[in-house]
Amino acid sequence: MYVLENRDRLRPSYSGEATIYEVIRENQRCRVMFKGVAWRAEAVVPFSINLGDFVEVIGRDGSFLLIKTFST
Repeated sequence: MYVLENRDRLRPSYSGEATIYEVIRENQRCRVMFKGVAWRAEAVVPFSINLGDFVEVIGRDGSFLLIKTFST
């Protein structure tokens, strides 16, 4: 689980909707398509990660997008 300690990484350019296309670590890491680009992503809080689901991108940490479900 990713701990949001540095709010500077939550920039508007890294926010929006992404689609999960590969699960790497259940409930934590996956690969997503975001604005036409493939990214590795990490959940800020564990949630069920399923192929084809839409998630909300809320920031970036290095080469990982930070994601959460739309309901959390």
